[in-house]
Amino acid sequence: MGHYPRLALLRRVIRCFGNQLLFQYIENKKILSQKDINFLRSVDAIVRKEFVKIKRYSGDPYVSHLYATMAILVVYCDMVEDAELLAATLLHDIMEEFPQKWDRERVCRLSSVRTADIVAACTVDRNLYYYDYEAERKEFYFRGIKDQFDFAAVKIADRLHNQLTLSFCDKEQQQRKNEETKKYVLPLSEHHDFLFEELRQSTLETDERLYLMLTP
Repeated sequence: MGHYPRLALLRRVIRCFGNQLLFQYIENKKILSQKDINFLRSVDAIVRKEFVKIKRYSGDPYVSHLYATMAILVVYCDMVEDAELLAATLLHDIMEEFPQKWDRERVCRLSSVRTADIVAACTVDRNLYYYDYEAERKEFYFRGIKDQFDFAAVKIADRLHNQLTLSFCDKEQQQRKNEETKKYVLPLSEHHDFLFEELRQSTLETDERLYLMLTP
């Protein structure tokens, strides 16, 4: 496999801070107020409770993905100053996973209108993948978040962590997700000049892994 230094650094960051140590890291930075830190810890308690029975395709607790996405923004990108954005990062999958229980209004009551807007923007209708005109629906979705950096930042960090863990998926899913990343998320990343090289390296790494899987 090729050498992808930015991906290696990202994996180290996630290994060290893709857990509850992340909140101690944020506190040590002394940028957010204690009120904001307590708020983030309360959001963390909610997501840990809600996702307690859900596993990722890697077998890890689902909440590990939420921490990893947040670690990419907080530690790797040094985006520590925005409590609403960080809350949205922790909550970014909650409406998608629990649509009957969590909607935009409930997220708004928990946090703020802005946080709810970001979470809603990161929520993809699961029917997107099962109906006709799938490509058109995806095009519409990614075009809708293109000009909002807050929305895009969470979505890009989310996809980047998914790319870093694609090796746990079967070949067909790896190929589908990687092509989707190239077609939709890379242009979004380039548009905002945010994590573009990291995301690009992740697609190259996946391409190489898929090639090796096909090579006798």
